[in-house]
Amino acid sequence: MSPLAIIVTNVPPTVCGVGDYNARLLAGLQLPGDVTCLVPPSVPLPDPPLVAGHAVRRLAFDAPLPATDLLVHYSAFGYAPRGYPRWLLRAVEHWRSEHPDRRLSFMLHELWDTAAEGTWRAPIEWLHRRHFLRVLARADGILTNTTEHVRRLHEYAPQLRVDVQPVASNIPVPSAAHAAAREPGLAVIFGMQGSRVRTLEALGAGLRAQLGNGRLRRLVLVGGGAHPRWAPREEACLAALPARAVERHAWMPADQLAALLAGAEFGLCETEWKDWGKSTVFMTYASHGLNILSPHARTQSEAPFGWLTHLDDLAADPASLAPRAAALQSWYRGAADWPQLLAAYRRLLGVEVATVSP
Repeated sequence: MSPLAIIVTNVPPTVCGVGDYNARLLAGLQLPGDVTCLVPPSVPLPDPPLVAGHAVRRLAFDAPLPATDLLVHYSAFGYAPRGYPRWLLRAVEHWRSEHPDRRLSFMLHELWDTAAEGTWRAPIEWLHRRHFLRVLARADGILTNTTEHVRRLHEYAPQLRVDVQPVASNIPVPSAAHAAAREPGLAVIFGMQGSRVRTLEALGAGLRAQLGNGRLRRLVLVGGGAHPRWAPREEACLAALPARAVERHAWMPADQLAALLAGAEFGLCETEWKDWGKSTVFMTYASHGLNILSPHARTQSEAPFGWLTHLDDLAADPASLAPRAAALQSWYRGAADWPQLLAAYRRLLGVEVATVSP
């Protein structure tokens, strides 16, 4: 394959969702040619400066991009504090003009910020959207993780061809020989603090009732955080739950979390329809065969939302729980697991390469 430069927001060991995604992607693809990861100037380089065996270098604001094929992991706030990485879009435009025969690919983790509408940032995001769409029009391939992104893009640029591939779980599933038996009534909630709080608040009184009547016997929370916005709200949510039924872990290694999930019956998640394709928490529950307890259950019949579980279903329709979890896990393996994600990137990059599980 042709040499490839990958522009990415960050790289391990720094904690970064897009950076971790890219590292796992490279480990799975095992690209045979020369690959270089390019990170923003402020990003610290790992020691040694390698990701999955490939070199890592810093982007320079005033230096041209390399004369190779180019893959851009796009998440605007990862490149610019105000959400409009004009310097990056200009660099890609210049590269495209200088190298019209090279392949330009985008993975769109995020688009322009719709939350800016009605605020002082609205003009910035208007300029961002216009510039961003102009650059995308010159791409050879575009991949994203949700159909909602496609809808937003086609609202302004219906001619764009965009493929969709959800994220895959970043917590490996234990082999059958090492998986624990399911513990009835064990529910798990993990992820970033803000996501945990939104989940606890959305499930609210129903969660409290199910823990109180014993249908949910144990709730295990995994994940740290002391953000001033979220920490008081998390404490308030937990104070309203039966203390005997709640267990907290600030952090847990991936293998221990995998064992916990393999032995649980339920996973709690507030991910909405528009966002499920980019939620590693949602995908991790699905891959481990959990019933996903969601405030958005019964709102969509399409996969995978048609298999979500409402708190009321625990008593009203208990016989459906195991088949529902099995159907969700089967869907994940056929549509969102690593083999499907790696195949999507082979198509995006225009290469055929050997793959291994990350």
